Amino acid sequence: MKFADIRRDFGPACVGALATLPQAVAYGLIAVAPLGPDWAAFGIATSVGSSILFGLITGLWGPNRFMISGPGAVTALMLASAIAAALGRGYEPSQALALAYVSIVIAGLFQVVAGWLRLGHVTSYIPVPVLSGFANASALLVMISAVPTVLGLPGLPLGDIAVANAHAINPWAVTVGGVTIVGLLVLDGRIKVVPGAVIALAVGSALYHLGTSGLGLSAAPLIGYIDLLDLWRIPPLWTAGDAWLASFGNPASPNALWRAADIPLLAGLSMGLLASFYTVICSTTLALRTDEPCDANAELRVHGVTNVLMGGLGFLPGNGSPSRSAAILDAGATSRAANYGSAIVFAVLLAAMAPLVAVLPLWATAGMLIATSLQAFDQGTLNNIKNIVMQKLPYPRVVAGDVAVTVVVIVTALAFDLIAAVGLGVFLSVALFVLGMGRNPIRRIYQGSRIHSKIHRPPEQIQRLEQEGHRIAVIEIQGALFFGSCAKLLSEAQTLLNGGVEFLILDFKHLTSLDSTGSTKLRTLSLMCKEAGGQLMISYVEPERRTARASRTQSPTPSAPPDCRRTQSAPRWIWLVLHANAITDLIGVDWFFSDTDSALARSERLLL
Repeated sequence: MKFADIRRDFGPACVGALATLPQAVAYGLIAVAPLGPDWAAFGIATSVGSSILFGLITGLWGPNRFMISGPGAVTALMLASAIAAALGRGYEPSQALALAYVSIVIAGLFQVVAGWLRLGHVTSYIPVPVLSGFANASALLVMISAVPTVLGLPGLPLGDIAVANAHAINPWAVTVGGVTIVGLLVLDGRIKVVPGAVIALAVGSALYHLGTSGLGLSAAPLIGYIDLLDLWRIPPLWTAGDAWLASFGNPASPNALWRAADIPLLAGLSMGLLASFYTVICSTTLALRTDEPCDANAELRVHGVTNVLMGGLGFLPGNGSPSRSAAILDAGATSRAANYGSAIVFAVLLAAMAPLVAVLPLWATAGMLIATSLQAFDQGTLNNIKNIVMQKLPYPRVVAGDVAVTVVVIVTALAFDLIAAVGLGVFLSVALFVLGMGRNPIRRIYQGSRIHSKIHRPPEQIQRLEQEGHRIAVIEIQGALFFGSCAKLLSEAQTLLNGGVEFLILDFKHLTSLDSTGSTKLRTLSLMCKEAGGQLMISYVEPERRTARASRTQSPTPSAPPDCRRTQSAPRWIWLVLHANAITDLIGVDWFFSDTDSALARSERLLL
């Protein structure tokens, strides 16, 4: 790294450090929220340690040189869920933290394995409405966790406050938090040098101290002094684990050792999955912005190893941070120095500003959390909902399915957890896709008495075709012919055959895909035609030359005209599916045509 790069990227590194400060405070508070306000300083310390060490390691060795990584809202929420689950079973805070540290290690191992198995691009299989619901649900969960503190009632569930404790709401706390919220929403993005969150936090804190010292208003819990040297003396995983095991009285008992194993296992897998999603999405987005290659699998391996280290040291887990990465890019970052420099500058700033951080009121930091959550809502989803409600869309059903999936994901996340929400969202998206693809595959139906081939015929033959043409029918197929859409085709074909149709032509010009179930139904349809004394024909199917040649040797038909099909060397997927399921042999390759007019010409000749 050249000195010129470091000097040029010092400004962007400072911007990244300032953007890290409010987020480190916020995510630390989220992670330890189940332990109560007395653990606020501990949570912030673990978040600060992760911001420094995680950011430094990934900044130096991460494949994406502009992606700042560290504690995130999603991983903090999952950690809080693990702690809350352990506390709900009666474990002490130290035991709950030990379980949480184990879950971080499991999450890191999951990421390492995912990177080795080259699963970095698995997010491309997650539907956009599910990701949108996931992001909106995360923002809502963060907001719900912060609202009680802004109301001056930390530790109380929001539902209990609304039902039985509304009279205890502290107006002074609401004022401090509200000023912080409004300040962040108004200033964010308007000042390039200092992030709006830092200014809003400073204004809210100044207002608080002015009111408490000058006007004698009620006091709020403060963050407390954070000594950087104390970060590295936080009990590591094995120390907390020893205390956890010893508290059971008999560590040799299988029940004592394994009765809580499901908590770190489920939390760790969930945390690893969600952290991987965010990291890969962030890396891909930055790669598109900077026109640089993206190695998502290498990114997962680096983040996985670092998260294992975070669990061992008792720090918060980390993932890619889109906001901090965008901050250094907007500030003009040109090299990796802006990335790892953000962690170094953050550590220096925190050491110099430790007395100021110690007197930050939790009311103001909670207000910052709420404002950040409001900004995190997906604007596209909100606009779609508004347009549906205001009836501004001429065809609301176009977006109604996506909005429904997003809403279901949000509701499920609030009622259960994020992993269940993602799973249900993917299932619902697949179901809607199947239902959408399972629409009527028939585009239109017409008979030979109405439409003739382009062959010029004598008037007496034309007259006969108009009289007997009802024995020829063409069914145009559209979309996908698969297990969800075959029933309608068989029903209409049976009606035509019962009505006297002998030559049934399936027009595949608008067919997009065909599966084995669709091939099986074509077998049934061919047998139905033969039982009725007729013949099934298929048009607009391009044979693959090698399979077509093999089929011709098995069932030669010398009378077939040379224009019945086009033999090209390029593989034809639909033909290959039909050939693999032996449909071409059953129907006969000479009953496949390059277009519908050729099929009509053959049918008319046989009819005449």
